[in-house]
Amino acid sequence: TQPYLENRLKHVKIAIDLGMDEGEHADAARAYLTTMALRQVEAGAAFIDLNVDEVAPKRATQIAAMRWLVGLVGPVTPVPLSIDSSNLEIIEAGFDAHGGAGPTPMLNSASLERLEALDLAVESGCDVIVTAAGDSGMPSGAEERVSNATAMVEHATRRGIPRERIY
Repeated sequence: TQPYLENRLKHVKIAIDLGMDEGEHADAARAYLTTMALRQVEAGAAFIDLNVDEVAPKRATQIAAMRWLVGLVGPVTPVPLSIDSSNLEIIEAGFDAHGGAGPTPMLNSASLERLEALDLAVESGCDVIVTAAGDSGMPSGAEERVSNATAMVEHATRRGIPRERIY
């Protein structure tokens, strides 16, 4: 197809859809996803980033996909998961699905527009990625970026997150 020839196929989305569907290609889709994760570990990855934001437009489907994906990938990888989404509810679903089995996942990410993500990081005792995004989006220059990142580190440490757990 034209999207295939233009390298625009969302292969991970397709694999998640097929794997969750339990149809004819479910086993192959699951094997594809776990193999992708394990190849990243073999290449030296310290975390496996899981993000389902582009799996579906509906939040309920994204939440179900995150729960499913954490349950699939978490048990087979020796490195922690990085639970990643633009929506905190989806991140929370990933942490719930993890349930404390295996290495503690990382929260990806907290920003000035989403400070409540730091509270989830505190509750779970996990590492957290903080970004330089401001109260209403990305910074316009280096000075604002440094200011926002500094503020995020300050917010995180005030909540009791040690600096060595802040990325």
